[in-house]
Amino acid sequence: MLSMSEPKTKEEYEKIVKECTQELKNTKINPQIFIKRANAYEQLENYEEAFKDVRNALSLDQNNKQYIEKAHQILKKSTDKVNSRTPTNIVRGLIADSCNATEDIRKRVESAERLAGLTKDSAFAKIAGQEGGVELITNALMNEVKQKDNQEFRIRLRMALIGTLSKIAGVKDFTTLILERINKTTISLLIDTADEKRAYLGMDLLKTLFNTATDLPLNKARILAQAREVSLNHLCNILVQDVNTNIKVNSVHTIINIIVDKASAIAFTGTSGFVTLLGCAAEKDDRIKPMVALAVSRIISHMNGEDRSIRENCESTISDWLNADKETDKMKGLSALASIFQANVDVGKSILLSKGFLADIMDTIDFESDQFQTLFIDVLSQACADKSCRENIAERCTGFLLKNLKLESKNEIRIDSALVLTKLMFIRKEITEMLLKEDNLSDSFIERVIDNKRDLNSRINAVEGLSYMTIFAPIKEKIASNDVFLKSLTDLAKRENQPLQYGITTIIGNITQYPRELTEEEKQLKKIKEFSKEQSIVKDDERDKAEYVVKRIEKVLKNNGILTLIALSKTESSNAHESLSQIFLNIVTEKKYRGQVVQQGGVKILFKLINSKTNTDKGKIIATQALAKIAITMDPRLAFKNSKATDLVRPLLVMCKKGDLLQQFEGLMALTNLGSIDDDLRSKILKEDGIKIIENLQFTENVMVRRAATEALCNMMYEPEVYTTYIQSPNKIKLLVALSDVEDFETKRAASGALAVLSQAEEIIQHIKKVNYGYEVIKNLLTDKSPELQHRGAEITKNIIINSKKGDENLNRLKNMGCINQLEVLTHSPTPAISRCAVEALLWIRKNNLF
Repeated sequence: MLSMSEPKTKEEYEKIVKECTQELKNTKINPQIFIKRANAYEQLENYEEAFKDVRNALSLDQNNKQYIEKAHQILKKSTDKVNSRTPTNIVRGLIADSCNATEDIRKRVESAERLAGLTKDSAFAKIAGQEGGVELITNALMNEVKQKDNQEFRIRLRMALIGTLSKIAGVKDFTTLILERINKTTISLLIDTADEKRAYLGMDLLKTLFNTATDLPLNKARILAQAREVSLNHLCNILVQDVNTNIKVNSVHTIINIIVDKASAIAFTGTSGFVTLLGCAAEKDDRIKPMVALAVSRIISHMNGEDRSIRENCESTISDWLNADKETDKMKGLSALASIFQANVDVGKSILLSKGFLADIMDTIDFESDQFQTLFIDVLSQACADKSCRENIAERCTGFLLKNLKLESKNEIRIDSALVLTKLMFIRKEITEMLLKEDNLSDSFIERVIDNKRDLNSRINAVEGLSYMTIFAPIKEKIASNDVFLKSLTDLAKRENQPLQYGITTIIGNITQYPRELTEEEKQLKKIKEFSKEQSIVKDDERDKAEYVVKRIEKVLKNNGILTLIALSKTESSNAHESLSQIFLNIVTEKKYRGQVVQQGGVKILFKLINSKTNTDKGKIIATQALAKIAITMDPRLAFKNSKATDLVRPLLVMCKKGDLLQQFEGLMALTNLGSIDDDLRSKILKEDGIKIIENLQFTENVMVRRAATEALCNMMYEPEVYTTYIQSPNKIKLLVALSDVEDFETKRAASGALAVLSQAEEIIQHIKKVNYGYEVIKNLLTDKSPELQHRGAEITKNIIINSKKGDENLNRLKNMGCINQLEVLTHSPTPAISRCAVEALLWIRKNNLF
């Protein structure tokens, strides 16, 4: 303890405070002066200022035991003085009790755990920081290292104290204070690798700390950099220790969270810790390899394109490993390169295509072990994601890979080589021919996928190989006929592995894909190629025709196809989402499969694909088209009972605006069906500005789209706002009259149907009168062979008669055009609705003596 001076008067203590304050201003800051003033404040019972001075002294001399004791002493006096249960006083007391080494261990644990619980609330965490939590907890943890008794309680104490410190780390005001205390000793205390939970607690503290430490003032940059360097070195050292794999995985995850900007990324790539991290790509545990790739990917992304340093460091490190004598070092080099390709293809490419790199490996590849060759082939497979790499690999490695196809005794190397060759098919045609001759290669891929005892990476590679090979009709048929294979895809699709899920999506997409209708220009180009004997890699095959596709789709559906697609929909890949949308469209193209898609939950997934932020615009329209097909042939109230039919309106209108002609046609057909159901759906179409979109499509040159647009509008005439708009618009009525006289029967039927509904309003008569050929159109409807058109003509004529007075020009024009005589003829129609309408019109004439 510090020695106390003889008792002084209040005035004397106040004088000491003034003298110390002046001395701190005039001389170099000294912790002893802070302590002297703290003693004076303590005697004046100004514990808050006394505690501030002790904290300042501790910041200058962190491990001084006398200062720590003084802090505890002042905290206790302060707590005793303030009896009220304010948040500050509660936290102050808990800190004092949990950090006081002389206190009973059980009481300390109880206080520490209560404090850890309270500080989950950021307000309490801030109070804990203000009340000296950082300094006192850090020193308490240091003291705990020496304690050997009551280990169960002491472990609980350390965990609670670290938990509290982690919450304080989330308060920006105290970030620097904690960073100053990160050194080799404290980092070992915070991350206790002897226990998984305790290690996680320390790592979580670091994640919180460095995420909070962004945007620190420049004068604190050195403190931040030093703390980050110490933390990263310690975490990287854990990676090569004999500890629980979960701890290693979380170490890499923490490394990712600590490197948060360009400066920290560049600094780390020049350290031995980065080399250690790269070396972990050779770990046998499948959980660590992808984490290494993820870490490298994040580091590169922080560099914002300025990744020269990491390219050079990676190339130098990998070259050193590959040129080493030890097999383990060589394997480490290839594993690191494979991870780099997974992380960033451009960085991987710069290494693989650097001068002499690939040539040097190929010079000695035949003398390397099977394990080395297998890993090298995996690197080539990763590298094939880049076009220039594919070209170089095709040029330098094709011979080696083709030779491997003959190695019946080394099946793993043989199949892995085949995978790379499938990626080179579009570079060299002879590769394609060779692969197709090796019929059992696809069988080997299929066996790998089905074998659930194989490691996941091996199965992923097999899926990837089949994703390339299923562009060929024979392979499509082989896969579609293998029930076990198709069912195995369901379980694999549930794995949260993006390359795997995308590969499965590609396979199902290929085997369910209908042949695309070639444009005239494409047909001519194809003929020219055939004439010049330039052959396509994928040749025409009878088994690519629609009837074969339908059968393959049936087999996919029979073998959990929809369940597989539902599992695949959880991926976040935009390409996969677009492909899934296309697969669903392929399936519902055949009417008989639409009910199955609805029953098994496909509608919900299609809505998910439409609303997905990761799906492409093209993919969203394709998913909408699939739902449109369902809405056209099924009752929307049944098809969309779990997903509101109204939710489909907006996507359909988007498709009508942006889609191709077929998509516009099917979108309009679906809107027609929806508009016929109830008022809510018609109101939704109106609210989404659907009338304008539909009307615009009436002017298209395509007859089917124009017809569908007119049919959709006909159903919308029952919506009051639409009805009112039309009866007030002569131009809209003129267009409907014109469309009621076109050659296309369905268009004529829809337009005249709309007129029949609208003609109940008196205003329509005046609009029709202004159309020169209006009454001629009515006459043509009345005399048409179609009962449907006759009925529409009769309704329009009846409504004109009812809304006219004797002597009106409308009546005379109807009579002169022969419409009244035609009504007489229609009274004998075998269709009751027509005869009844004609009779009603004629009775009105006689009743009101209109002629």
